[in-house]
Amino acid sequence: MFLAVDIGNTTTGVALYRAERLAHHWWLATVRERTADELGALLVTLIRLNSGDPGEITGAAISSVVPSQTGPWQQA
Repeated sequence: MFLAVDIGNTTTGVALYRAERLAHHWWLATVRERTADELGALLVTLIRLNSGDPGEITGAAISSVVPSQTGPWQQA
């Protein structure tokens, strides 16, 4: 699976792709104070709720206009 994250000022788009096809996507509120631990727990929960295995993620891409959230998303 491939994880794509687009961090915007108000919302953050998160998408999972399997074999180049969109498998799931979510819109989250962009909260500038969220930590890497919070984001990681949120990601794992969303993926598992949709019958996925976070361990299957083999690559990721992040785009961001919110510098304070780029690092925490990379760590998550």
